[in-house]
Amino acid sequence: MDRREFVDRVKDYLKLWDLPGLNERAEKIYLFYDLLAVWNKKVNLTNITSPIEFIKKHVIDSAYLLKLLPGPSEKRVSLMDIGSGAGLPGIILSILRDNIAVTGVESVSKKCLFQRTASRELSLANFKCLNLNIYSYSGDFASFSGIVSRAAFSFKDLLKLIDFLPPENLPPLYFFMSDREIQKQVELPVGISSHSFKNKRLYIDRILFYKTDYTGEKPFRMIVKFVPDAK
Repeated sequence: MDRREFVDRVKDYLKLWDLPGLNERAEKIYLFYDLLAVWNKKVNLTNITSPIEFIKKHVIDSAYLLKLLPGPSEKRVSLMDIGSGAGLPGIILSILRDNIAVTGVESVSKKCLFQRTASRELSLANFKCLNLNIYSYSGDFASFSGIVSRAAFSFKDLLKLIDFLPPENLPPLYFFMSDREIQKQVELPVGISSHSFKNKRLYIDRILFYKTDYTGEKPFRMIVKFVPDAK
């Protein structure tokens, strides 16, 4: 797949998102993919290397989070992406929406260096990466509009992460997962809508079910939005 076809595919998939300047954004996504392909030869960033699979499984998958976030009319949406890896979904979101500022948190220095390089080369003023383990973070979680995690933790580790997060003014949590992951790993009764942790109670506010590829018997994926109990 050449550059033109890649850009046209991205534009075709994202046309329903009603994003301004889509051609320029699709071009940046291609440059990001091209840079990732070069780095991936030296640093294990992703095992998805074909252009069309990258578009479906990384670009479109990341973009679905936009359906749960405040719209483009909001002045600023600030996200923390925990275990940001190759910058997915963080860099994709930063490319697609100018009013979304993403702070990636990545403990592997080479992966964080890649994200910083991509941010610099793509002129993404709304993205940065912190090279640290999330359990070493001493900043204010409440300063973010939301906390995101995609393919970085098992569900049990996500529960551990939630227990670690401070209860005061905790922003919404957005976790990417598949329906099979839910069925196999969530040790909660079917239909449950909330769960208590050590010092907080979270509710499932929304669940977005989606597919990025309708061929074969691939399972639905989902993004689960948790919000803290207001009481």
